[in-house]
Amino acid sequence: MPIPGVYQKMAEGQQAQRKIGTVEDPKKFKGQDFNSLRDRCISRKQLFEDDVFPANLYSIGQDLLSQDKLLSIKWKRPTELQRDPRFLVDGASRFDIMQGEIGDCWVLSVVGALTMHRKFLDNVIPNDQEFTYKYAGIFHFRVRGEHAC
Repeated sequence: MPIPGVYQKMAEGQQAQRKIGTVEDPKKFKGQDFNSLRDRCISRKQLFEDDVFPANLYSIGQDLLSQDKLLSIKWKRPTELQRDPRFLVDGASRFDIMQGEIGDCWVLSVVGALTMHRKFLDNVIPNDQEFTYKYAGIFHFRVRGEHAC
């Protein structure tokens, strides 16, 4: 089965660039620099909109949902779902993860495993992110992905 939507873009980007970064100096996916993007959004007083993962049906991937379900999708910001959203509250647990209808259990299982090893979780999810401090509609994660199917 081909990798859906944004995952395909990520795999192609990784294959094209092959250089691996470090925790201190992460490799920038498709040249995106989190701090620059966040600072630009804050200075312009606007929330980030990603060109690589746009809020549209293409990012969902083909043939993952029926046409009627695809057409019923509404993209929302966290504040539209929860009055006071939080990124992480009292750490993270594998029980915090809920899978929807898209076949992404493989990535969710990795996230669940990370919650059991705080050191690794802290490497993947930098601490400088929250909905209250310098929020600009953008978060970043440090991952290294290889696609081998």
